[in-house]
Amino acid sequence: MARVIGIIAAALPSIAPLPPALGQTECAVVCARDIRFPDCSGTAIKHADGRIGITGKVLGIGTGAYCKTRLSIEILQASMGGTPSRIEIDFDPCLKSTVHEGDTITVHEGDTINVYVWQRPGPNTGAYTLARCPQ
Repeated sequence: MARVIGIIAAALPSIAPLPPALGQTECAVVCARDIRFPDCSGTAIKHADGRIGITGKVLGIGTGAYCKTRLSIEILQASMGGTPSRIEIDFDPCLKSTVHEGDTITVHEGDTINVYVWQRPGPNTGAYTLARCPQ
């Protein structure tokens, strides 16, 4: 009997709930007070190298997958037929990548923006990923 109690006592910490510090972390992105997006307004909206050109109205700004910022967009014009009338775009406002090089604009709800996204939404999130404006 003592042996059974010893086995249970040894196994208990591995099945006990994790303390909050080890559980899921909160998203706390503090690097971007303004949402900055690449400005593709000088580019004709066209289909380019697996990217979809989109003119859309920003319906909402929130938190997306993996602590990224998510924009909800109503599509006004798209360079590829069959694009849904509303999409979600996830992007990391802290990431200094080639997507963010060049002219940028500050985005607010209600704004009309011209952007490019990769052709397929993410399989886990259903959101599109921001792509660089074509040259």
